Order: sequence, then C-alpha cells, then structure tokens
Amino acid sequence: MDTERNGAVVVRGIPALGDLQAVFFDFDDALAQSLDIKAATFLSLFPERSDALRQQILEFFVRNTGRSRGTKLRHIYSEMLQEPLSEEALAALCQQFAERSVNAVIDSPEVPGADALLRLLQARSLPMFVVSGTPEIELVQVVKARGMKDYFIGVRGTPTDKEINIAELLDSHRLDASRCLMVGDGRVDYIAAEHNHMPFVGVVKGDNPFAEGIPVVADLAELQQMLCGNLQPG
Repeated sequence: MDTERNGAVVVRGIPALGDLQAVFFDFDDALAQSLDIKAATFLSLFPERSDALRQQILEFFVRNTGRSRGTKLRHIYSEMLQEPLSEEALAALCQQFAERSVNAVIDSPEVPGADALLRLLQARSLPMFVVSGTPEIELVQVVKARGMKDYFIGVRGTPTDKEINIAELLDSHRLDASRCLMVGDGRVDYIAAEHNHMPFVGVVKGDNPFAEGIPVVADLAELQQMLCGNLQPG
C-alpha cells in the first residue's frame, strides 16, 4: 500500500542473505545506469513543444519510471497535450524510442556493485529475475547483449504489468514472497512489490522518491553490505 492510496506505508523486513529465496530486480537505474538515457530519449519525441511543457513531460516520465512507455505516452497525449493518439501513431513513437535508446542502454555503465552482487547471489544458487517496464523482447535483447543473461532465470517486461509478472514468477517457481526481495528505483517498483507482499529496497542516486521508512541504498554495493549484515537499511 502506498501513501497516495491510503496514507500508510508498509515496510516489510528485508530477509537476511541466508533466508532469501530469490531476488527480483528492476532494470533501469537498478542494474544499469540507463534512466537518464531513456528520459532524454523520451523527451526527444516532443521536439516542437514549449520548454515548460517539455519539463512537465520529463517530470512525469521520471515519476512514472517502471510503467510502460505506451502507458506514459497515452497519458501525456490525453491529459497533458489533450490531443488524439491513434494506435498507429503510438506504435511509431514507441518504435522511435526503442531505435534511439537501445544501443546506448546496452552500453550504459552498471549501477555500482551490480556485477559483484549478481555473482554473489549466483554463487549461492539464489534465483534472480529482471522485471521491468521495458517491452519484454527489447529487455531480453539488452540483458543478453550486456552479458547478463546467465544470471537470471526469468526476464519479464511489458505489456504485462510489473505486479502481475512478479505474481506469476512467484507462483511458477513456488516462492514465498516474504522471503524474496524486490530491488528498484521507483515507486512503481515499490507498489508492485507491496502488491505481492514482498520486501522492497529502493536504489536512490538523487532525490528520494520513496516515503519515509522505506529502506534505500545508493547502489548495489551498499545493498550487498546490507544483505550481508554490515549495513543498516537507510
């Protein structure tokens, strides 16, 4: 449950490393430093708009990281631009976004500590999953191109919503959500974790988008320390 829905924030205890059954990761700014790339690319879809409107679009994009690009575009056209958007035009915009961003995302640096944490979890035979708002075909391409495929036993993206993807993975792998962990950079990730009664840790590199009490780390090196018992949740 998030603050905007009922004024209460649920904070679930983070399992110790020895108690974890599985770890779920968002991708952008949770594993790779790719959110700024995608934000700039998204803004490039609106070159003729005013500076003020482009700033509003950028802020909306950042607040809604984790939602599909199609969902964001529909909202922008309906609520902010108040212009029609056909399915054909939406598909063309999504294609432009992918073409302009995918290579830069593949080449983007990791979130500090990502590879070390993934190797540690893999060595402990812990199942790991990527669950992202990126289209699944594109997400699989990026994960494979970055040499990360062998870390994960599942890579899920849109069009299925994040909370549903998590629920299906929990069910198909017979996992206890309370002994799993979701790692993400946005409120959508927290909401998806809470929807499945799963502990959550936010990865925050700038302003903290999470409500007070939700544990956060600066990067995955800090998360590794936290899981190993050497750092208290921030």
